[in-house]
Amino acid sequence: VDTTSEAAGRELMSFSVKEGLFSDGTQLNSLLTEAEVGDLKVALDSVGLPIEAVQSMKPWFAAINLSVMQLTQEGFDPKAGVEQSIEADARAHGAGFDYLETVELQLGEFARLDMCSQVNFLMQSAASVQQGTEMLDLLVAEWADGDVNGLGILMGSADSFGSQAAYDAMLKNRNTRWVPKIAAMLDEPGTKLVAAGAGHFAGPDSVIGMLRAEGYEVEGP
Repeated sequence: VDTTSEAAGRELMSFSVKEGLFSDGTQLNSLLTEAEVGDLKVALDSVGLPIEAVQSMKPWFAAINLSVMQLTQEGFDPKAGVEQSIEADARAHGAGFDYLETVELQLGEFARLDMCSQVNFLMQSAASVQQGTEMLDLLVAEWADGDVNGLGILMGSADSFGSQAAYDAMLKNRNTRWVPKIAAMLDEPGTKLVAAGAGHFAGPDSVIGMLRAEGYEVEGP
């Protein structure tokens, strides 16, 4: 998804306000049990945020912000992603490129989750923060090693996202939309490069698995 242009920035801001924040005065706390509020406070404290900072956020939006804060605090640079690096290289060499989805398509998956699934997603994110850097380090190690099976074990199940609905929103639904676009690229002459988050290429509902199911020959794991 485009994250660098001014138009993308405006789209992200507009979508976040419209779909990520309560417009009727609802407070996030009111959707959580007392125990869940306690767990969320612990997770927020660890990234330096008071719970008041997320009270106006819908659970899915709070979950994503919490995860981004954790990554940033642990030293991961949002501007150092593989996609951004490839995009910069493409621009520098005058190569054409396109995006697999829009901000609305990507984040809309989470915004459309029912409230129960959103809360489960938030609490899973809070649990991940409390686990510290161990899981993050393991994910990075599996990615660096090219261990597709290891990544699939870590990310290729509903348990990793709190519910089947959240897993579908993060991976399966998006992969399903991407496959026809990638198939269309493969039908064109020349060599194509497709870059996305590593979780999309691992597990039982991966882009690779879906392409193979469509009859495409895919080398590698």
